[in-house]
Amino acid sequence: MANPIESCRDQVSSANLDNASHAGLLLARYVKEAAPKNPSAKEDVIKGAILATKAAVAVYRPAFERYQKSLQAAETKTFCVDGRLIVGLGGENVLETGITLHHTYGVPIIPGTALKGLAAHYCDAVFGWRGEGNNAEGFRKDTKYPPEDRDPKGNENYRKDLSSVGERMGCHYRTLFGATDDGGEVIFHDAWILPESLKTEGTGLVRDVMTPHHGNYYMGQHLGQHPAAPTDFDDPNPVRFLSVAGEFFVAVSVRPGVDSGWAKLAMEILVKALKDWGIGGKTNAGYGRMIAPSVPSGANELREDKLKRLKALIDQQEPKRRRDRHNYIVDMLKQECAGDDAMLTEMKDYLRTLFPKGKDRSQPMREFLAE
Repeated sequence: MANPIESCRDQVSSANLDNASHAGLLLARYVKEAAPKNPSAKEDVIKGAILATKAAVAVYRPAFERYQKSLQAAETKTFCVDGRLIVGLGGENVLETGITLHHTYGVPIIPGTALKGLAAHYCDAVFGWRGEGNNAEGFRKDTKYPPEDRDPKGNENYRKDLSSVGERMGCHYRTLFGATDDGGEVIFHDAWILPESLKTEGTGLVRDVMTPHHGNYYMGQHLGQHPAAPTDFDDPNPVRFLSVAGEFFVAVSVRPGVDSGWAKLAMEILVKALKDWGIGGKTNAGYGRMIAPSVPSGANELREDKLKRLKALIDQQEPKRRRDRHNYIVDMLKQECAGDDAMLTEMKDYLRTLFPKGKDRSQPMREFLAE
């Protein structure tokens, strides 16, 4: 009798991942072998996931349209990702990195809970304690203790007062976001990606890479009797993962019988929070920023910020092998500058100054600059 586990493995190893239509299923169940045994297995499933989201558009589009119609009474906006977005990076996954996808359709999604958490934190810190809103105290999560004083371990007074946090909560904050015994009057719905963003090259699910250089130091390991220290001699460890680009449909509504002005206020907070702080993982590295097209943001300013970010990413990449560095730079620029020929030309000019003609350019770099 055949071993059912071995039979399952045989089916997975022979599957054609390019014909899949559910990226979440691929990422969770179809990694053929662990990376040390088969380094290309991870790349195969990443490629298959990208193709799967494009194949899912035909089924996803009608569902997206139904979702939009169901929220006609809500406050809605379309947000464009400024660069890249990654939600669920630390989620449980068979790969080294995770990503949040719609359970049914396998396409990128931003959970409403993540939007609510971001808006609540921004409301408290910016509208409340920085006084950017009228009646600032009403926007605070805790009117007595500012955010930096809310460490139960380091602030004995706050620990003693934890039981009365609800009594100290600002009235506007409680209405918008609720408390432990109340969900608030505003509903933050899941943000769905636009179907057009799944079809367009360079948007939807896209390849990405991070290159930690000091693994032993980050993990707190010891070399002999001493803690590992970051040095210029550490080997880089490129980690490939999936991130998201494109546009998302965001909706905020209120419970029956509640003034719709609260939804407008929640959306105003969310617009500022997504633009200033971003959402998801790696926000300190510039990920997660989202712009509502209806909000004047300064197109030239955004373009300059993106150019600076790309140049900084290029300058930070210093793996041992020159060819590896050049391959990463070429792949990144082709994705980031897709559809923007002017930006691509400007970045090529920048590369020509970094890598003069001759031995400083690898073959992939020469071919890219000659295009």
